[in-house]
Amino acid sequence: MGIRIFSATLVVLFAVLLVHQSTVGAVDTVPTKMNFQGKLSDSAGNILADGDYNMRLRMYDAASGGTLLWSSDRLVSAGEGVTVTNGLFTIQLGRLVPINSGLFDGSNDLYFEVELPTPATATTSSPVWSEGPMTPRSQLTSSAYSYNSDLLDGLDSSVFSQLAASNTWSGSANSFGGSTFGASTSTSASLSAPLLSLNTGSSSITLNGTAIGLAGTSYTNTTASSIFQNSSDSSSAFTIARSGSGGNLFVADTSNARIYIGDPTPDANTVFLVVDNSSAASDPTGTNGAIYYNTTSNSFRCFENGTWTDCITKTGRIQAYDSTGGTDLNTTTPTAVPWDAETRKDSGFTHSTVTNPARVYMDSPGWYEIAYNVSGANTSGNRNTVHCRLRLNGSTYAVPGGSYSYTRNNTDAEGTNTASALVQTTSSNEYAEVLCQRNGSAGTQAAIANQSWIKINTAN
Repeated sequence: MGIRIFSATLVVLFAVLLVHQSTVGAVDTVPTKMNFQGKLSDSAGNILADGDYNMRLRMYDAASGGTLLWSSDRLVSAGEGVTVTNGLFTIQLGRLVPINSGLFDGSNDLYFEVELPTPATATTSSPVWSEGPMTPRSQLTSSAYSYNSDLLDGLDSSVFSQLAASNTWSGSANSFGGSTFGASTSTSASLSAPLLSLNTGSSSITLNGTAIGLAGTSYTNTTASSIFQNSSDSSSAFTIARSGSGGNLFVADTSNARIYIGDPTPDANTVFLVVDNSSAASDPTGTNGAIYYNTTSNSFRCFENGTWTDCITKTGRIQAYDSTGGTDLNTTTPTAVPWDAETRKDSGFTHSTVTNPARVYMDSPGWYEIAYNVSGANTSGNRNTVHCRLRLNGSTYAVPGGSYSYTRNNTDAEGTNTASALVQTTSSNEYAEVLCQRNGSAGTQAAIANQSWIKINTAN
């Protein structure tokens, strides 16, 4: 004999409690539990015996078939059997398995289903579920006054604005009444004057009166107009100041078209202007008036007249000399004077007193001022004419950069060659040297120790 629900009633009750308090507190939500009442009888209409019964409860989105949306088993073995007295029982749905409140958003029709095990196992700890659910399913419906839960004070949700999870304000209505804050669908929004006025139509922010703090990290102007413009010029149209008594970091004087880093009035506070630092090996594309600091060359770079130059000319120099002497200057083949000692050598120059001592290298391209002096003694008794010249990179003689010396036919008569030139190198590690050769009679003319030298200065 099958078991059936002779009579069943499903009551859904929603309640909203509005509490007025002087302070903001937690908001109570609608409980997600429902009461279900029914009466059990057999197929002949006889009321079933009192006891605790096994029962399966389900919720679907269709009268038959469909998707299972919620399910809960009330089992005698778990101490949760449904108590039946005189055939009547009452169950609180959602007590064991919570019911998602989203099921009642109106997007689906909801149908409730009940199933009992076989009569022999209906009240035992080992139910056999072969009877199948009772049919038809019961459709869940609203009580009359619950229709008002679709509205708030008679207003539909379509007329509300909302703050989304990403703090984005959305909705068709953006108007707030009252004296604290006012906004409308026009192009302006404002706090009570004279604190702040915002005008979205002209993309402007006007501060008037008492200073206030603005939240946020950046402000973006999407139009081509100025993002900041005073209504009139002044000597302190825009300032950035330290807190306390630290003074100004930045002052814009629109009356005199001046920008100050620090305060216009001298004070004890030091403010630094730090331009961009770059470690790039080469200069970027420039525009006249640009400046930056290159950490590779350790120099300020300025773009002027269409080219990058060092903003601050750094003078480097080297002076090397012949401390040994004895080199024959009066030879038919040009002879390089060796510089086997140094008076000074700054960075930017490379010279060895051992390997190729006659060559002095200029590490970087640029302009250089080169001067030399070569002194020799006639040791042959013949009249000697010695020609010395400045040569670059082993092939090109500098013009000007040559000198002649004449000694009479007296032994130990001295002659001196001296010259200077301004030269430009176009690549790294170009070098200079001084070569001397015969330009008259034969006869040895030996370089005098400590009297021949070369000096090179940067001339950028």
